[in-house]
Amino acid sequence: MYNNNGITYLEKYTKRQLGSIEDMSVTVEFINDERTEIYGHGMTDEEDGMGVFRNATMIGNFTKGYIDDMEIDGEIKRVCVGEGYLDYMRYKDFIDILQTRLENGERIEGSVEFSPPEGKDEIQYLYGFKNKGRIPIDYDYTGYAVLGIRPADKSAVVTEINESKNKEGFKIMDEKVLQVFVEDIKNTLIETNSKNNELNSFITQLNAAISEKDTKIAELNAKCKETEEALTEKDSEINEMRESAKELKEELNKYKKEKAVSELNSALERYTDKEKSYAKDEINAFNEDYTKVEVNAIIDKINAGIGAEAKKTQIELNAANNQMGDIFGYIDEAGQENDGVDFDDIFK
Repeated sequence: MYNNNGITYLEKYTKRQLGSIEDMSVTVEFINDERTEIYGHGMTDEEDGMGVFRNATMIGNFTKGYIDDMEIDGEIKRVCVGEGYLDYMRYKDFIDILQTRLENGERIEGSVEFSPPEGKDEIQYLYGFKNKGRIPIDYDYTGYAVLGIRPADKSAVVTEINESKNKEGFKIMDEKVLQVFVEDIKNTLIETNSKNNELNSFITQLNAAISEKDTKIAELNAKCKETEEALTEKDSEINEMRESAKELKEELNKYKKEKAVSELNSALERYTDKEKSYAKDEINAFNEDYTKVEVNAIIDKINAGIGAEAKKTQIELNAANNQMGDIFGYIDEAGQENDGVDFDDIFK
C-alpha cells in the first residue's frame, strides 16, 4: 500500500507529473576516491525547508518519463518509468559495476526525490499529510539517487543499462568490470557496518523522541478540544443569561413605566381637566418617555397655572371693587368729593 517512507503513488496523479522527469538528475554519494563505492543521498542539511545534497554527485540525467507495465522480480507491475543517460566518460568504473551487478541478477536500488512544484511552498497530498499512506498529487520530480544502503522504496530500481553512443561517437557502458571490484565494494560495505549501526542507533533514538513528541501533541490536542468544548458551553450559557437579562430588563422597564404612570394619575386625580391642561405639553412628554419628565414638575406646572388663574381673578375683583367705590364714595353738599374728615358716612 505504501513504501518505507509511507508514500502511496496513484497513477492518476503520477501522470500529471511526468513532464518534470525530463532533465531530472541521476546522483550518487561516492565514499571513496576512486568513485566506485556509494552510500546514501548525499544530503548534508536542510535550508528553507529544502534538502541540501552537497555530497551528491550528478552522474547523468533523465530525458523522459512514462507509465508502463514491466516485469520486476518476476511479476508484471504498473510502474512509472524514467529513461535517460549516464556519463560514462567520467564515471566509467562505477557504471561498469552497475552493469555487471545487473547482469548477475542483483538489484540496484535507489530513491526518487521530489519537491514542491515551482512557485509553491509545499507538496500537496490527497486528504492531507499523514505518516503512512499519504498520496502526493501536486509535486515535481527532482532527482533519482542510486543508493548503497536502505532505500525507502524497494520498487525504485534500476532495471537495465544499455550500450549506446553519444553524439561524439564515444561508446558508453561497453566494458566489463572485474569481480574484484565487486569484492571491494562488499568489503567497503562491511567496513561501514559499524558506522551504519551507529546511525541506526541514532535513528532509533530520534524515532523514540518523535514518538514521545507525537504523544504529547496528541495529549495537547485532546486538552485543546476539551477547552474548546467547555468554551462553547460557556458561550451558550452566557448567551442564555444575556437573553434572560434582556427579558428581565424589558419587564423591569415595563413595571417602572406602569408605576410612574400610576403615580402621575394618582397625583392628577384632584385636578380638573382644565387644570391639567396647564401642563398638557409636560403630560404628553411624560407619556412618550416617563424618564425625561418628573411627576413633581407636572404638578408644579399645574399649580403654577392655577395660581396664575387665581391671581388673574383677584385682579378682576379688585377692579370691580374700585368701580363700586366711585359710585358710593363720600360727597359734600356742594357735590364735591370729600376726604371724610368733617362729614358723616352716608350709610350710617
